[in-house]
Amino acid sequence: MSTGIENPLVNLIEKSFLETGKTNYFYKGQDTSLKYGQLWDQVCKTRGLLRRIGVFQGDRALIVSREKHVVAVLYIAALLEGIAAVILDPDGSDSEINVLAERSNPAVIFIDSSKFVQAKRVRKEESIKVIEIDASVRKSKYSALFISKDKKNSLKKNYPAMLDFESGISEFLDLPLDTVGLILFTSGTTAKPKGVVHTHGSLSAQMIAFIRHFELSGGEIIANHLPLHHSDGLNQGVLLTLIAKSQWLVPPSPNMQNISSVLDLLYRERVTHFITVPAVLKMIERTPKEFDDSFSSAEFKFIESTAGPLDKDLWEQIENRFGVKIVNCYGLTETVCESIYCGPDEAYRRVGSVGKPVQGDIKIVDPSGCEVGSGESGELCIRSPAMMQGYLDDPDATNAVLKNGWFHTGDLARLDEDGFVYIVGRIKNIIIRGGVNIIPEEIAEVLKTIDGVDEAVVIGLPDDFLGEKVVACIYSHSNQFLEIDDLFEQCRELMAREKIPNNIIQVKNLPLGPSGKVDLPALKQQVRDIEHNKDAAFSELGEGVSSRVMQLSASVFRVPVERVSINSSPDNMREWDSLAFLELLMAVEREFQIKLKASDVIKISSLADIVGLLEESVNAEGVEL
Repeated sequence: MSTGIENPLVNLIEKSFLETGKTNYFYKGQDTSLKYGQLWDQVCKTRGLLRRIGVFQGDRALIVSREKHVVAVLYIAALLEGIAAVILDPDGSDSEINVLAERSNPAVIFIDSSKFVQAKRVRKEESIKVIEIDASVRKSKYSALFISKDKKNSLKKNYPAMLDFESGISEFLDLPLDTVGLILFTSGTTAKPKGVVHTHGSLSAQMIAFIRHFELSGGEIIANHLPLHHSDGLNQGVLLTLIAKSQWLVPPSPNMQNISSVLDLLYRERVTHFITVPAVLKMIERTPKEFDDSFSSAEFKFIESTAGPLDKDLWEQIENRFGVKIVNCYGLTETVCESIYCGPDEAYRRVGSVGKPVQGDIKIVDPSGCEVGSGESGELCIRSPAMMQGYLDDPDATNAVLKNGWFHTGDLARLDEDGFVYIVGRIKNIIIRGGVNIIPEEIAEVLKTIDGVDEAVVIGLPDDFLGEKVVACIYSHSNQFLEIDDLFEQCRELMAREKIPNNIIQVKNLPLGPSGKVDLPALKQQVRDIEHNKDAAFSELGEGVSSRVMQLSASVFRVPVERVSINSSPDNMREWDSLAFLELLMAVEREFQIKLKASDVIKISSLADIVGLLEESVNAEGVEL
């Protein structure tokens, strides 16, 4: 069907709305769903709202919300109006939101009720509109004519309920290809964070690559639980689903307590594609045998693993056990999502690699910029139509990575004789923990704002579950003793939860190299020695099982041991999230030299359950604890 729209992104969105049945589901969440007809109605009315409040093409809309269906509507409406959507972490600290809001200079801010007061503080000019998101405010079943004046005024103040009183805009604008559609920040607490700017051209190029390579024909059910302030969650959730004329299923954020329910949901809903990260695959690998058929439905195509290195052993274990194919992908926010794909076609598949480029070109270069031979390592460079326009208002940072049309990734890679790409390391100083990119300097900068911390260096160390863990080394010139528990508490106030270090260590000195800079290899060895000595001392305490489990928990959750009790659980410890729980399980297994059964793990809801399982092992197997 020819629509006359030349902008490929707008054209694809228009075709989706024209060709997809209004009663087809676009979104299914835990307690909310949205059909294509409802989506179209809300998108049109949101466009009307934007125009009414004076937000037009070329402006920016800041979006901060946990409500994924709300973010989806706002994102699509912004794209169709030629407005750049700036999407932030809804769990970010107030200071982060403040920095990024000022950095992005929005014309309007849509923000959850819980962060609404902070948004009002950010607003320095009356020209910036602030709209409160409260998805719990349900639309009245009666006509707006029969709603009381007070109720009507209340509804008008909250999005999306206010859409009941808006007129819709249904026309499709043929926007220029270089229209900015999206800005995502790769850091948030520094004075000059990097905002990755994507245009309608780069976004459409990525969508076209997905549809062609994954052979999406419409009607697929794509399960994606990833957060929307990350491109893999947003663009492989909202945008890909819409353009593929498919359904976006959002399961609960996976953890060891609910992973079995998540797998049941994927099977029950006849999911075709599951987009996730290696840390979740690690959870799936630990489920009991009765879940071996979780991906056996006739409709299921493959799992896509993204946002971090996939261990080859885990890859093979999942595929062999569940009889499912994993497509391992490589990409960055700067390339929208994925640039290199290992699968699903056999021509692109070699376990252990990230595959081959699907769209655009790659090259591997030495420090002088010359291409290296097959089997040799060098920096991976990408040239693609899905490339970012640049970093927001930062030409120096842009020019440092975009050279003659090539994006220098900062990752070390090699090509084998058949053209498969293997990631072997990193040039740039980024830690990838559980699929989330952590910038060490960003955390160090925050730590140095805390009284008593004169110097801070943040490093990444290998971790069996997370891939890497984040360790912050702090130094006080006056040798002032700093309470680590207090530092963690301040980190929780100043950083997003996903950026808090796994460990903070006060060192007596920071090893320096000949140039006067911190010797990172020496510092990493120093930290390994400290952790080894601590583990050895802990093992010699000879304490009871309960005390040892509580000590381990305090260490993993980064809280004072006084805050931990035998009854500690996710309900009374905010630090007990899915990643921390699995990290705790692995710490318990290492400490007690025992392997917990998968069928027992999914029943754990408190520390008392862990202690009970350990004591049962003593009675059943004679294990010495």
